[in-house]
Amino acid sequence: MRLLLLRHAQTPSNVLGLLDSRIPGPDLTDLGRAQAAAVPRALSAYPVSSVAASTMVRTEQTGRPLAEERALTVAVEHGVHEILAGDMEMAAGGEALARYVKIAWGWAAGDLSPRMPGAENGREFFDRFDDVVDRVMGRGEEFPVIVSHGAAIRVWTGLRCENLPDSFAADAELHNTGSALVERSTSGRWKLLTWNAYPAGGTALHGQSGQNDGPTGSLTEIDLR
Repeated sequence: MRLLLLRHAQTPSNVLGLLDSRIPGPDLTDLGRAQAAAVPRALSAYPVSSVAASTMVRTEQTGRPLAEERALTVAVEHGVHEILAGDMEMAAGGEALARYVKIAWGWAAGDLSPRMPGAENGREFFDRFDDVVDRVMGRGEEFPVIVSHGAAIRVWTGLRCENLPDSFAADAELHNTGSALVERSTSGRWKLLTWNAYPAGGTALHGQSGQNDGPTGSLTEIDLR
């Protein structure tokens, strides 16, 4: 069974490089709306059966054009929101970013105990994200899509997909409307099939995606099918 994890389109906080995890968060920028509008065509070959989004406005706005094109409704799910920045909320600059990603990428490598200062630890993050994924996959749909967030998708994919190295979350970029196509076996094991770091509508729609999307990342396109 396959699942597509799609990162939301651009927001003003991405442009400013802010660690913005507060719910409900900002709307999309003009470029973000163009990125979201390009998603349906980019996914035209996939038999999308449902579209879910986090409780953050940007994911629902990103998923809406795809849902409308497929005559679906965006289902809002609490557990797939961004990794909470806690005490670093709305911070910018290298020091805050380094602190945030050190903890987040550590979770992806299996060290779940450290807590994001003033927020959640790795176990709490995976509990909430897994809960949504399990419920979506439990419906037995052909091709569900979950619109989530950059760090959350990198960390979840990095730990849950068994065909990836521990360094994956730290090495992989994921820009606005980039995506991960994952597959779960009948035994419940996950593997990554494809990773597309750049916007679903093509590199012409690429813009500032936020401070945790590079230049630390180096993996931009992977096909493991």
